[in-house]
Amino acid sequence: MDFFRKFFDNDVFDILVQQTNLYARQNKLRNWEDTTVTEMQAFVALLIGMGIHCLPHVDLYWSSDTLYRVQPIADVMTVKRFKKIRQGLHLNDNSKAPKRGDANFDKLYKLRLITKKMNTNFQQQGVSSSSQSIDEAMIIFKGRNSMKQYMPLKPIKRGFKVWMRCDSETGYVYQFSIYTGRDKSDDAVAGLGAKVVMQLTNVLQCTGTHVTFDNYFTSVALLEKLLNKNIYATATVRPNRVDLPVLARKKVPMDRGEFKWRSRNNMNYVQWMDTKAVHVVSTAFDPVVTSDISRRQKDRTLTAVVCPSSVVQYTRRMGGVDRFDHRRSSYSVSRRSRKWWMRIFYFILDSCITNAFVLYTAVFPDIDTDMLQFRRSLFLALLDNYSSRKRSRTSLDPCSFDVEQATRRCCQRSMVCRLKYACHVLVYTFPHLRRSFCVADCAPVAL
Repeated sequence: MDFFRKFFDNDVFDILVQQTNLYARQNKLRNWEDTTVTEMQAFVALLIGMGIHCLPHVDLYWSSDTLYRVQPIADVMTVKRFKKIRQGLHLNDNSKAPKRGDANFDKLYKLRLITKKMNTNFQQQGVSSSSQSIDEAMIIFKGRNSMKQYMPLKPIKRGFKVWMRCDSETGYVYQFSIYTGRDKSDDAVAGLGAKVVMQLTNVLQCTGTHVTFDNYFTSVALLEKLLNKNIYATATVRPNRVDLPVLARKKVPMDRGEFKWRSRNNMNYVQWMDTKAVHVVSTAFDPVVTSDISRRQKDRTLTAVVCPSSVVQYTRRMGGVDRFDHRRSSYSVSRRSRKWWMRIFYFILDSCITNAFVLYTAVFPDIDTDMLQFRRSLFLALLDNYSSRKRSRTSLDPCSFDVEQATRRCCQRSMVCRLKYACHVLVYTFPHLRRSFCVADCAPVAL
């Protein structure tokens, strides 16, 4: 839990509690009781527990059917209270939101406080590595929103696009930025990809860090700007980009493993033939240096193929965001919601858990812990034996049945049984009331 609280700290929980209570008062939510930090921690713990035990509907976690019911979740709070907190959950004051058309209008105003806080915590708590990758991730969302993107080649085709800078080896997230759509201030010449890379690498100036990204972001001008800031880069590139050598546009027949290269002003271009031509530019690796890699032939045998070092290093260093996505998707807290920003909140919560897991495995490499065990431990630590339920379920032992308590309950409870006559062992009958009581702590059953 200590690693998780480095990111989701007391300030974040204070924001959740204050803004949730404020939103409930502003909208006059019925039957609302102000939440506390302890209860909000329990609510977050329930989200984590629901990610471990994934069920199609929230009500099933409190179901009387033992096939669905998850007792550790049901014991924390009632389903009505969980839904009420989820209904009132908020992250910013709506009354202060700039109106559409205002110069300060922000599509992410609802999340701006927590996104700034998380980016700061991610960078402060993690040691910046010498090799990082920049790529895009998707947050699934199928509702209506102007920020929703459609990317047919991605596993998640519809949702919110997130630009991310991660560690190449572990997938630790240093910085993320949610794409809100085209901005009028965007430079059409430099392009969106170059703008994103420059924003995400702004804190890496004069550090000698190596960054890797794909051909969506790449241009020769971008690599030159990064090199001027003492940031090295290796990236694939589209052959029709400006300022590339003439060789890039020529389709020269080459055998597998053959490559050609050009160099200018500390920037190297390599065209290497695999199953198809691969175009890579780099300011970090010598194009002449090569190594052997294995490739499978049509007869299923492996053969050694010569490969330039820039291509090898690109393949090795590019998967940081993919590693993060793989860990984030394991037992994710994300659930369907009518509120568009809830999906992004779930993404931020999963990012905190993933970063905490990366730090934990780095500090304790000898402890064999997977994501499932880590989330279970985090669930128990956040709960800390908390329960807001005012009463516990009575024992199913008929000898423990209290007739006086049942008599008092007779006039207080509805005649409709919540268990729907499912597990009834009738132990006492009141003829004059025409009611019977069962061992389970439910409503009386009409005779």
